[in-house]
Amino acid sequence: MHHLRVCIIGLGLMGGSLALALRGRVAHLSAVERHAATRQYALHHGVVDSVTDELALGVKVATPVRTILHLLAQLPALRPEGAPSSI
Repeated sequence: MHHLRVCIIGLGLMGGSLALALRGRVAHLSAVERHAATRQYALHHGVVDSVTDELALGVKVATPVRTILHLLAQLPALRPEGAPSSI
């Protein structure tokens, strides 16, 4: 796993726990988090290597199930122009 680059959406209970479990075991650990205070905390405490508030494709989703379903429904709208249409 040391060669993997992992991005987690949501640094709540599930996403934060996953990030802490992966810390030091992957090449790069990034996150997408909408709350500025959580982003700042995660960086300051070394929970992740980088964090943003912009949703990206090709990531693992660690948010509540209802949020995951909402995000999955939005993925086609978030896909960059020219990207493949299959997920």
